[in-house]
Amino acid sequence: MRASAKPRRACSWTPTQAISSPKAPPAKHCVIVVGKAPPGRPSPIRSSACSGDHATAQREAGATATALLMEWFWNANNSPPNLTHIHGDYGDCDSAG
Repeated sequence: MRASAKPRRACSWTPTQAISSPKAPPAKHCVIVVGKAPPGRPSPIRSSACSGDHATAQREAGATATALLMEWFWNANNSPPNLTHIHGDYGDCDSAG
């Protein structure tokens, strides 16, 4: 006499349970402070800092009394937040550097 096979059970999970959504990386805010550009040269970097929040990065880079020159957003719609602020310690951008 032949032993009967065990009945097969249906899967207890669904494909959506098998795929977990990736966790977003933490926010990254960087601040770079540049100085006055010498004639024919790029602006020198005076300081830089990165942090999980903009206020901390700005304070650590010493950019509290500087002019915001540019913002670089690394991701579409800034999601996840990852951006760099470029500040000038010699005033706004102009033809004099």
